Amino acid sequence: MKKLNFFQSLSITGLIFSFAAQMLLLIVGKEVKTIWALYPTWVVVFLLGTAFRFFGSNDDHHYHH
Repeated sequence: MKKLNFFQSLSITGLIFSFAAQMLLLIVGKEVKTIWALYPTWVVVFLLGTAFRFFGSNDDHHYHH
C-alpha cells in the first residue's frame, strides 16, 4: 500500500477525532445535531486527496542535495 498524501492523512485523522468527539459527547450526555455532517466532509477530503494522487505529478517530493 502506498503512503497516504496530506489530504488522505488529514481525512483519516479527522474521521478518528470526529468519532472520538461524538463518543465523548454521548458519554457526557451532550448532543450536537449536525455532527454527522463531519463524516461526509472527511470522505470528500479523502477523495480529493485520491484525485490529487491520481491526476497529480509522479513527483514523490524527494529532494536530493
